Amino acid sequence: RRERIVLDEAHLSHAHLMVALSDTAAVDTTPSTGKWLIRARELEIEQSDVQLSLPGDSMRLRLAMQRAELVEGHFDTGRNYYAFRRFLLKEGAIRYATRALGQLPPKGNAAYTKQGPLPWDTLKTAGGPINPALIDATHITLRIDTLSYDDAGTLRLHLAGLTLREQCGLYIREMRAGVYLDSLRLHLANAHLLTPHTRIDAQVDLPFKALESRSEGLANAEINARVGKEDIRCLARGFVDPAWVRLLPEADLTLQTSLAANMHLVELRKLEASWPGILAVEAYGSVQEPMDESRSGQLAYDVRVDRFAPLRGFLPKDVAAMVDVPRSTNLRGKVNLNGDDIRLQTLAIALRGQLQLRAQVGLKSSMPLTSRARASPLAVSCPRWGWDRSQPRFRPTGAASTPCRSRRASKPMPTCAP
Repeated sequence: RRERIVLDEAHLSHAHLMVALSDTAAVDTTPSTGKWLIRARELEIEQSDVQLSLPGDSMRLRLAMQRAELVEGHFDTGRNYYAFRRFLLKEGAIRYATRALGQLPPKGNAAYTKQGPLPWDTLKTAGGPINPALIDATHITLRIDTLSYDDAGTLRLHLAGLTLREQCGLYIREMRAGVYLDSLRLHLANAHLLTPHTRIDAQVDLPFKALESRSEGLANAEINARVGKEDIRCLARGFVDPAWVRLLPEADLTLQTSLAANMHLVELRKLEASWPGILAVEAYGSVQEPMDESRSGQLAYDVRVDRFAPLRGFLPKDVAAMVDVPRSTNLRGKVNLNGDDIRLQTLAIALRGQLQLRAQVGLKSSMPLTSRARASPLAVSCPRWGWDRSQPRFRPTGAASTPCRSRRASKPMPTCAP
């Protein structure tokens, strides 16, 4: 037996709903026998908000709605089927705040009393860096055309449009996508994100069996992106040294990639990335059994480094201090994998010099690094690896190595300072 409610038209205004969850409440053992079928043909909400607080005020979420509309809602608790034809939100706002993991005490609300509540009403967010623990978005416009979720866990969603402004300065002008999710796969179709400076288009198909040891099918992803320098600087703020951010070029980052993978095969069909004035990368290849000792495959690459200095801010400090690459350095070659054996063939060209390098190393620590190199004057330095500013020969570090002399022995091979 199901209880039925039909709402031809409903209007809610100036409503404020707060839900506070508790982990100290007694367990409700009363069986629930009510099965409701609710049909809402048209529901309007104006100037209202909903706020949710988790136990101990460890997290808060608030959604404010200047105006919201729901059309053709169908909610059946007996069949666990929930759907609507259209949902529209105008001038919305959402705020999310949570405590750091180190501040979360054991279970029980009383443990939080010493810390006090989250400073919800006094949080100052405007203009700060993006913070996953504090999301503050305003000017939200959302349109969903059709959504359904059934008892089998199948979700169908068509996100027709989303715009918002986040407190860090990021402005999403348009976002749309089609989403399908069930127990077998996740499919993201025609995903599109647009800001005043960035455009990203993507297609993703993930069969969950591709993540299992007996992989069936391939996960596929295709991304085509142009990321504006303004958005890069916005997202880098607070994570990268401001001195390095100022070195970023007045150019956009472009990326095109196509990838297919499961637990037994990784196939990089295409990777093309370009950041004019800094870096350009092209690569393709495949690896079979990447998680097993019987792995095999090859990766071909072509990398051009125009300026290395702006990239230092994105590297760990110890790595950034180890390596210096001169302007207009080009690296072309292949990486071959055969079990635990990795073989590298590369040609490095910089300024008036070049380096031909063949190296072999094992993934197991017991296998030494071996290499052969042939160079004409090349201005690359890495003192920790045995490159000597005053010597005309390159001595790679390893259990076995073959030094090579400059083609012009009378002229020492120049190096850059670390």
